[in-house]
Amino acid sequence: MTTKAQALATPVRQCSLTSARLPSHFLLPFVTQLIAPTLSPATLSHQQQVKARIVPADLLSAEDPKPRVRSYVLKQHYVLQHLNNKRRWSALVSERMKKWYALQNHKQQHTVDVHKDWEWNEATAEMVLAKLRWDVLRELANVARDGGLSVASREPDVGGMAWLLAVKIESSGEGDVGSHAKQADEVASGELPVYDLKSMLGDAATQAFARANPELVEDSYIMVEMSASTTALQLALMQLAGFMSRSSEMR
Repeated sequence: MTTKAQALATPVRQCSLTSARLPSHFLLPFVTQLIAPTLSPATLSHQQQVKARIVPADLLSAEDPKPRVRSYVLKQHYVLQHLNNKRRWSALVSERMKKWYALQNHKQQHTVDVHKDWEWNEATAEMVLAKLRWDVLRELANVARDGGLSVASREPDVGGMAWLLAVKIESSGEGDVGSHAKQADEVASGELPVYDLKSMLGDAATQAFARANPELVEDSYIMVEMSASTTALQLALMQLAGFMSRSSEMR
């Protein structure tokens, strides 16, 4: 199964903002997380209920509880920024989340007020972007350690299918990463998907990668071999490129 097929085969879920039903690869899951009270439970009054926040499940630490109730939204940067406006993030708080929150606070579900009882971090889009960038760097390091990367002076053809994708070292310019990433379904037959490292990761992360892997940045492209061990890298690159794309505008 190709990496694209794996993405399309993920369970279908509904976007809380657009109601579109899509494979979960293209969606960002959110969960409700209780905010630890500053007072002990014995001293909490009715007016001092434990509040909650709506957070991306992907940002939970290994020690955090993993709530089973989730909502989903398109995994794109501009969508998360859109949620900052006019408290649109409240659409992510589902009825099941309200019910769960009411049980935790021993109150009736109809008394739950999303705007009063929940919090939203307006830096969520940047936090998710940082996580996706870290995922790409981690997988690049894993593939480099396993010897699955090579360098080339120019973007080669697929040829005998020895290569899975290419990562361009020198950025072709400023702007939206969507214009600097040729996805596998958008390139002509016989071409490789090419990802612009600097546009996707930013200058600081790209320089850090170059310092850690000087042998891989001696030329223009990093070539990724086609093997089972490089699938995670391709998925990470697809996720980041998709998140940073601006296929439409929302009002």
